[in-house]
Amino acid sequence: MQYVESIGDNLAAVHDADRERLRSKIFDYIDHGDDSFESEYRIVQPDGKVTWIKERSKSSLKRNGRVTQTLGVLQDITEKKNFEQALQKAKDSLEVIVGERTWELADTVRQLQQEIQERAGISSELENKNAELERFAYTVSHDLKTPLVTIKGFLGLLDKDLAAQDITRAAEDMEKIKRAADTMAQLLEELLELSRIGRVVGEKVSCNMTEIAMQAAQMLETRSVELGVEYVIDDMPNVIGDKTRLIEVYQNLLENAIKFIDNQPAPRIHVGATQETGRTCFFVRDNGAGISAEYHQLVFELFERLSPDVDGTGVGLTLVKRIVEVHGGEIWIESDGPGHGCTLWFTLPGLS
Repeated sequence: MQYVESIGDNLAAVHDADRERLRSKIFDYIDHGDDSFESEYRIVQPDGKVTWIKERSKSSLKRNGRVTQTLGVLQDITEKKNFEQALQKAKDSLEVIVGERTWELADTVRQLQQEIQERAGISSELENKNAELERFAYTVSHDLKTPLVTIKGFLGLLDKDLAAQDITRAAEDMEKIKRAADTMAQLLEELLELSRIGRVVGEKVSCNMTEIAMQAAQMLETRSVELGVEYVIDDMPNVIGDKTRLIEVYQNLLENAIKFIDNQPAPRIHVGATQETGRTCFFVRDNGAGISAEYHQLVFELFERLSPDVDGTGVGLTLVKRIVEVHGGEIWIESDGPGHGCTLWFTLPGLS
């Protein structure tokens, strides 16, 4: 057949979306005088049905380097194209599903990693709690046992002194019983207070740390005046926190300092704050007995008392540490050793 002459008739039946592409390809084939031609396109039949055609042709006559006659064959590939389209659709759908499942799997992995980290944190916290409970059990069996034994012993003596009508001795017995009972009550009250930290947190407000330190010092005024303690309280920045708990922090830190400066000829407590590496560090510094480096961490352990001659239950600094940590801060101690005083440092976030 005269291929060039029949192009117009052939293209009339070609689908609109394929016509220009096919026309360009045919004329490129003719102009370049190629030996063969191959293309896939759609035709629209008289009844409107669309059929996919694959055309293969070979040039049988050329003139001046152009194809003037060609012989070819047309193949109906509609079924093949429908299958390919269905396959591509299934592939696209599968890629979407795989993408969704991959994202879900990645999200599940992230959640599992977070849960593992949380459980590791809980496990570490439980270990700390168990260790604390062991120390608590020791205290119940030892520290509380001591005043109980004292009370029981002096009750027996009290019976004898009353029977002998020895009023002076009876009064002494009763005073010792009272002191033992007071010690037990103080220990129980501090243990109860310690158990509340972390579970009961008051409203967080802007707190003037200078005023809070002064208020805590006033609460210890009687003992301070008795020892002649000199207070130096600097102007300090505000923080966002539980005011009641922060008063407890300074009250316990000042009380701890007072315990260890009672033998100083000029006892002095300095309260202030400094800026270090982008954070504000608060401190309570005394010129008291000081503490060796090996005990710097031990002082924060529950019920630890470095000297049996110093009043207290060993709960105060543990209470301070718990409050500071609940606020998101940290606490540590510095001292050059016995006789060189001591500085307790702590940080609190949320400076205003």
